[in-house]
Parts: sequence; C-alpha cells; structure tokens
Amino acid sequence: MQRDWQLHGSNAAHILLHGTKIALLEAATAWAIGANRAAAASLRAAIENAIAWLYYKDHLIEFRTVQARKGDLLLPKAVQSYIKTVDSGFESAYGNAE
Repeated sequence: MQRDWQLHGSNAAHILLHGTKIALLEAATAWAIGANRAAAASLRAAIENAIAWLYYKDHLIEFRTVQARKGDLLLPKAVQSYIKTVDSGFESAYGNAE
C-alpha cells in the first residue's frame, strides 16, 4: 500500500495524503468492529483531506501559512468561493457540471 509518488516527496502538502490514508484505515477499522458513526466521521475526514490536498498542492504559499500559524485548512465551500473570485468562468462551468 505504501508507494513513493514523485509528487509525494516534492510537495509540502503531501502530509494531507498521509492524513487521507490514515483516515481511510480508521474508517475501515471502525466499520470492521461495527462502529458506524466513527467510520462515517473518519470517512468524512478522508474526503476533506483529499479535497484540501487537491487545493493546497497547487497553493503551497497558503499551505505553508496554515502550517506556520497552526490555522485551519480551507473547507471545500471556502475553496469554491475562492475559485469564483479568481476565475470568472467558474460559475458557468460549475453550472454545466451539475
């Protein structure tokens, strides 16, 4: 299960991928012992870490700022709002995707 991706070592946001992997392992373990609520919470954490990685892998300055200030990562809704302000064609493209 452990693989060394080229992006993995060269990008500071790779720790979000570790968090995703750990959360998936937690979810599987929780489901195996019948703790469905804990499994759902771990699965949500895995999804949020994966979405955060998709954003922060391309925004390393923001990621380093979050690390330095011990701040919170942007939630998916905040990432969507950010993209709307940066990319004027996002709303029309997003509307077509739905």
